[in-house]
Amino acid sequence: MFGDTHYKITMETTTIPTKSKPPYLLGLLCLIPLVGAFVGLGLLLYGLLKYKDKWLSIIGAAGILWTIIIYSTLFYAGKNATVFKKGFEDISQMQLNSLVKNIEYYKLTHGQYLTDLNS
Repeated sequence: MFGDTHYKITMETTTIPTKSKPPYLLGLLCLIPLVGAFVGLGLLLYGLLKYKDKWLSIIGAAGILWTIIIYSTLFYAGKNATVFKKGFEDISQMQLNSLVKNIEYYKLTHGQYLTDLNS
């Protein structure tokens, strides 16, 4: 009677989820201006929302700040540095010389200066 019934004993294993490590190395992409701002925003949000990691958030904020600093410096230098002003001055002079040449060529071919810019 008892020999007819078979019992199977199984052992179930439970896996405990391990917390994944935050992607700190993505912070290296933050050194590339503009790209770094977008990666920094992603890392900042990941650090605040997913991983709850202050260092990842700091890296993300630093990436955004780095892009702002780089582009602000370039803008300031472009507006105020004498090297850039001299470069723009040279380019403007070349364009004016070319414009005078084209106006004089028009006068030679048509016998008079252009009277209306819309034609």
